[in-house]
Amino acid sequence: MLHFLNMNIKNIIFLLALTLFATSCFQKNFMNFSNQVFFYDFQRDSESLVVGAIVSDKLGLDKKGANLVKISKDNNFYYGYDLLANEQLSENIVSNPYLSQYGIQGLVFSKINSLFGFRKVAMLQCINSISLAIVIISLFFLYRKIYDHRFAVIFLITMISSPWIVSFASNLYWVSFLWFLPALLAAIIYLNKGRIFRLLSLLGIGVAVFIKSLAGYEYLSTITLFTCSVFVVAPFFKSSNRDLSGNLRMFFFVFIACVIGFFCALLVHANMRGDSILTGLQNILDQDIKRRTYGDPALFDPSYKESLKSSPLSVINTYVMDWRTPLVLWLPGYLFKVLLIFAVIGVLYKYSIKHITRQKDTALLVFFFIVPVSWFVLAKGHSYQHTHMNYVLWYFGFVQALIYVSFNTTIILCLDFFKWAKTIDAKDF
Repeated sequence: MLHFLNMNIKNIIFLLALTLFATSCFQKNFMNFSNQVFFYDFQRDSESLVVGAIVSDKLGLDKKGANLVKISKDNNFYYGYDLLANEQLSENIVSNPYLSQYGIQGLVFSKINSLFGFRKVAMLQCINSISLAIVIISLFFLYRKIYDHRFAVIFLITMISSPWIVSFASNLYWVSFLWFLPALLAAIIYLNKGRIFRLLSLLGIGVAVFIKSLAGYEYLSTITLFTCSVFVVAPFFKSSNRDLSGNLRMFFFVFIACVIGFFCALLVHANMRGDSILTGLQNILDQDIKRRTYGDPALFDPSYKESLKSSPLSVINTYVMDWRTPLVLWLPGYLFKVLLIFAVIGVLYKYSIKHITRQKDTALLVFFFIVPVSWFVLAKGHSYQHTHMNYVLWYFGFVQALIYVSFNTTIILCLDFFKWAKTIDAKDF
């Protein structure tokens, strides 16, 4: 019993230490996994919409029915940050509502700020950093049970050391812990077979996607597929869990929960965008969805022309070939292409020798490739224009899969080489 208690204490200390380390990386770029200038300037334009909403509520400015607001003065589009710190309303302030998203994060952070009276954005950002750290560390412990220790460690290291995840982590607009919260609940469902528990977790997934959608529709296809991925990939790790019909059923239920969460949020947002829900839905379709996907270039501003005319393959090619940041642990981005080629060659080699891990590696690479590519293809216009941020989608499993498969392939090749070398030595005697 004492040993059991000691193990629990060790696990708790380990958990707290990991959470503290991850939070410091997300909040302060503690290990410089991201370029410092890139980290501090990253997506301030998006975050300023939330800051604008906080300041508008604080100073009684008219938000014109929006929950996100862009505040500027003399072409300074980050003036909301100054107002938050100084609270001195001056003349010539321009306030523009942002209606492309419902903007629940503007409501929530404004309420938190009114309760605690924060004057620095960093205090609010810390909520996001801690929340993401908790979600990622929790997934690490769950993936140790669901997949294996190696994949879980690779997942953890990749998420904490990715310059993209680190840069997104604290941003008030992106609330990135909501990206992975549904996957956390899905992992819990995978490990627990109780019907009531699963129903409650499915409800939680629907609510999580609902809140994420109210915060923004970006990356929803990737978030949904990553959430469902555990029911496709995990059975290849443990033969005892290869309940094909059961896993397909849960994949379907989780997928439906995500879709329902999205549609409920869409209806709430539509009520904001028009005199009726139908009118609001039509406005969202015509003004937002088509602009980000496959709309007619003639109907939009010329700045969207190239993105709407581009092909999905050219967009995917950009995100594969044109890395400009490190990949993980300060390693150069061109390693993404190297790992991709090496991992594919490794899988082909394993099939040639009929290695036991060949199907597992194939499932990892294929499904986790589909996860980010779904957004590159479905939201082709958005992906074409947002190369300054959409590389983060590769970290929804695919970078981890590349590293995992490449690492295992290296071990297998080394073992096979030593076996071959011993055979040659034996022939010499």
